[in-house]
Parts: sequence; structure tokens; C-alpha cells
Amino acid sequence: MKNYLLLYIAIFIYSLQSIMSKLASGYTVFSWQFCLFYGCGLLCLAVYAVLWQQILKYLPLTTAYANRSLVMILTMLWGLLLFKERITLNMIIGGAIILFGVNLVVKSDE
Repeated sequence: MKNYLLLYIAIFIYSLQSIMSKLASGYTVFSWQFCLFYGCGLLCLAVYAVLWQQILKYLPLTTAYANRSLVMILTMLWGLLLFKERITLNMIIGGAIILFGVNLVVKSDE
């Protein structure tokens, strides 16, 4: 259970990178705001990379990698909550397929 918690924390941190990239894109390249958000995004990726390596010590690659697709659902939610983007029917269907696939992989590893 602890390993899955670490995996989901890593996935959450990975999803934060998309927020930082979106925020950075609103500023002129190399302005201090751009550098701040871009740097925060790189920091998120660095923390995620370290956590990912630790996760792979305890979980099979297939399980960890399948769960990583959950970042798409989180990114959709961040877009809705923070940037007022629309969620379409295709996005909902895609999210359901992702959840179904992750569920299949996790259950097969148990």
C-alpha cells in the first residue's frame, strides 16, 4: 500500500508540471515570470524522476507505467479547475478507458 501511495504522489507531482508549463506559456520567453514557472516545472520533473526510480524498486514496471497514465486525468481536471477549460465527451470516454486499463493491470498484478 505504501508503494502505491508513493506512486500516486509521484503522479500528482508529475501532473503539476503541466500547470507550470501552461503558466509559463503566458509570459515572454526569458522574462522572470517565465523562468519562475519553467523552473518550477523542471523542479517537478526532477522530483518525479527521483520518486519514479524509487517506485521501480518496489513495483513492477508494468504496474507503475500503467498507473502513470492517470496523469492525463489529473491534467484534465487541472485544466477545468484552474484554466476554465472544457471537458468534452471524448475526454470523459478516454478517462474511463484509462481507469479501466489501470484497474485491469493492477488487479492482474495482485
